Amino acid sequence: MRDGGVYAGALGVVSALAAVDELRERGFTPERPLGVVNFVESAGARFGVACLGSRVVTGEYDAARALALRDADGVSLAEAMRATGHDADLVGPDEETMRRVGTFVELRLEPGPRLAELGAPVGVGAGTRTRAGGGPDADGSPFDDALVAGIAEALGAPVLDTPAEYDAGVLARAGVDVAMLFVRNPTGVSQAPDETADWRDCLSGVAALTDVVERLVHTGER
Repeated sequence: MRDGGVYAGALGVVSALAAVDELRERGFTPERPLGVVNFVESAGARFGVACLGSRVVTGEYDAARALALRDADGVSLAEAMRATGHDADLVGPDEETMRRVGTFVELRLEPGPRLAELGAPVGVGAGTRTRAGGGPDADGSPFDDALVAGIAEALGAPVLDTPAEYDAGVLARAGVDVAMLFVRNPTGVSQAPDETADWRDCLSGVAALTDVVERLVHTGER
């Protein structure tokens, strides 16, 4: 994300890969399939539509319309994909993949200072809502209460309402069980060059994500 800070999106991707590495170090063998996904245009920084990747794959946003989107330099999404070796013809809803998703877990830097106020390094999201101006889910995307409560109890972490839209919210609207973990943001600045996080909190986020994933793929326990 241009001018989005080093944690915007990247923290979640790196943490997911680190969690898989940690599970391997533990010698863990999952009883359910486990995958890592990196959705494009989560913040809509280049093509102007937030959560574009997840909205296209779930069928919430038309694929042809998405491919025709253009950035500030006039480059379309289709052109950008082809220029980097990706097949734009494959873009579109993927019902088969969506049916295979049991639970989607997303980790992010908290978009505010609530965890800092609570003195907690990690929190659990209760749902998402769009930023000012509304959008496809102006009333938000609540998550499954039992799943949220179970994860919060297992981690000993507080539950947060999240004032932003994320890919997890898109998948929740598509009927997927989702969970969100947030890493403490000491200043509350989010998706800006001066956003920051303590490395120890980031490692706490990886540990929490690892434990949640192990719990879910071991027995499907919620």
